[in-house]
Amino acid sequence: MADEKIRQCFEALYQSTPDTHDAVTVDPNFPRANARYHYIGIEKRIIEYLYKHKFQPNTLLDVGTGFGHWVQFYNEVYQARYVVACDISTTAILGLRGEGKNCFPIVGDVFSPALSKWRFDLINGIGVFHHIIDESEWRQTLLRCYDLLKRGGLLIASGPMRETGDIQTYPKPPKRARQYRYWRKTLLDAGFNTIDFVFQDTKNQHKIHVPQSDLVFAWKGKQ
Repeated sequence: MADEKIRQCFEALYQSTPDTHDAVTVDPNFPRANARYHYIGIEKRIIEYLYKHKFQPNTLLDVGTGFGHWVQFYNEVYQARYVVACDISTTAILGLRGEGKNCFPIVGDVFSPALSKWRFDLINGIGVFHHIIDESEWRQTLLRCYDLLKRGGLLIASGPMRETGDIQTYPKPPKRARQYRYWRKTLLDAGFNTIDFVFQDTKNQHKIHVPQSDLVFAWKGKQ
């Protein structure tokens, strides 16, 4: 279902650099220190949230996996039993071949037929959904994520959630910001029943230049 123009854009991005660090999806010239700061900030909020809710994911889908940063994170921190990693870029998926026997790489998006037999404890979509520009596709993608979760499962997504509108256009991978109130309504319409937002510390964001990455945690059937 992914737009072919977006797929080609990411394919060209991954093919253009020998660096297999996911910082290239932010900017091929993004300093490694800034990228580390960016990822650590997101990791910290995920760990705090999952610890608070005593949640241990065993089966996990990483959407838009890129070169596999979040596959490594969930394997190292949570020792997930199975991690399915999907990306619309063949180049990115080919770089995942060494991620371990519990990692199942798939070229495609959440609508891939290869996912039909799976149901997950957690779906991770960090830095992904704001690249879906078409509103109908965005809503359908969130609906599909709901379907792919087990009851009691959790969707984690990130992006700029305190503004609205296009913030990056072609030839770079496009980005569309959607305000958190719109996120909440759309997730509730999709069937999620408990939704929490954890916003980025904007003071530190401006001290060290990193993209805005607010987090939303959406539960399927949480009591």
